[in-house]
Amino acid sequence: MTPEVGHAALVVALGFAVVQALVPMIGSFNGYRSWMRLGHSMALGQFAFMALSFACLANAFYWMTFLSDMSPITPIHCCPIALNLVRCGARTKAHCCYGH
Repeated sequence: MTPEVGHAALVVALGFAVVQALVPMIGSFNGYRSWMRLGHSMALGQFAFMALSFACLANAFYWMTFLSDMSPITPIHCCPIALNLVRCGARTKAHCCYGH
């Protein structure tokens, strides 16, 4: 369920980005100050949903890749979590944990 939440948050962030791009521009053409001020709020909302999306998708990647029983290399005990998330190739995992 976590990947779906991450993808939904990414779609909502895309909606915020579209509104952030269009509404302040239209407000500046028509002279609506409230529409022009909407850009800041949309940027904060877009950041929040992008952060939520990244957290959900990174969590899903971590749990599915490094903690599954079908993974040939489980470097959970020998590498830091951030290093596992950044280095996702099998060759890099083997080098990180086993020195090959």
